[in-house]
Amino acid sequence: MIKMKAKKKKKRRRIVRILLVLLLLAVVGLSILLYGPVKTLSSLEKVDDFPLYVMRYEGAYFFDLFAKAGTDWVVFRKIYEKVNPGQHCLVDSV
Repeated sequence: MIKMKAKKKKKRRRIVRILLVLLLLAVVGLSILLYGPVKTLSSLEKVDDFPLYVMRYEGAYFFDLFAKAGTDWVVFRKIYEKVNPGQHCLVDSV
């Protein structure tokens, strides 16, 4: 009887330890993923009384990946024409 309680107690402790480790990994992972956006938002500052603000972007733009992959101009054209009705997109499809 006492051995059964001790085994259950050990099992519970092990489960709690595993859950704590997983929680710690999740917190560390989220802090790594959200470091750039949080740092970017924290850099927001008001320049003067006229509603002018400055924010420094912290992170990668990934322009090199965009340049290699290119873009689907058909999608861009549809979005542009929805946002700007009556105006034609100046970018031709490739």
